[in-house]
Amino acid sequence: MTKRTAPKQSRCCSFSCGILGIFLLTPSPLQAGAMTDQIRAAVEKVVAILRDPYLKPDARKNERQTKLRQAIDYVCGGRRSIALKNDDEQG
Repeated sequence: MTKRTAPKQSRCCSFSCGILGIFLLTPSPLQAGAMTDQIRAAVEKVVAILRDPYLKPDARKNERQTKLRQAIDYVCGGRRSIALKNDDEQG
């Protein structure tokens, strides 16, 4: 009995499709660069406010909440969540 092998063209096509699949399924770190940096900066501000010993007591709850509201950009976050661009980002 002879062993049947796939034609070269079929193996080449399978290999090409496999490589293409790897590239398409691998996330690109470049896509989230600027947005990730903005979110990271906002999170770091919030963490700094929450760790501030001056703002820890319950007596300073209102001041702490005010600073947290100022640190978080709700409008920009809302736009990002529904994938809208700001006026300065549109091009």
